[in-house]
Amino acid sequence: MNSLMILIAALILVESDGVPRSGDGGRAQGILQIHRCVVQDVNRIAGYKKFTYRDRHDAQKSVAICKDYLAYYCEPRRLGRQPTLRDYAVLWNCGPDGLTAREGPVAEKADAYWTKVRERLAVLDAQQMAQLVPAQ
Repeated sequence: MNSLMILIAALILVESDGVPRSGDGGRAQGILQIHRCVVQDVNRIAGYKKFTYRDRHDAQKSVAICKDYLAYYCEPRRLGRQPTLRDYAVLWNCGPDGLTAREGPVAEKADAYWTKVRERLAVLDAQQMAQLVPAQ
């Protein structure tokens, strides 16, 4: 399993402990707590309706949405460098603005989220990762 898939396993743990549910007042859905705007953004990036809102409830499709979103915004040419695991995690929680925030509420939110993800990364084992991230 590559480092991005390991990170996604940690994101799943932070977002939902692997239990599909609604969060953020019902606006975020599924194991990765995906908002409608992320689905819309991924479809815009793809240039067609690749995913539906209901796909947030499908673990495999949720991971695919996440991977597409992270790949687009954490592309090395866009960042001007190779992305780090922190970049991916912060993007997932804070959106593109989180990648450039250096102070203020967005930066604080980014730091707090990365701390949670890092803690989960430290304790993940291969069996947990295989259970959390469906085969692609």
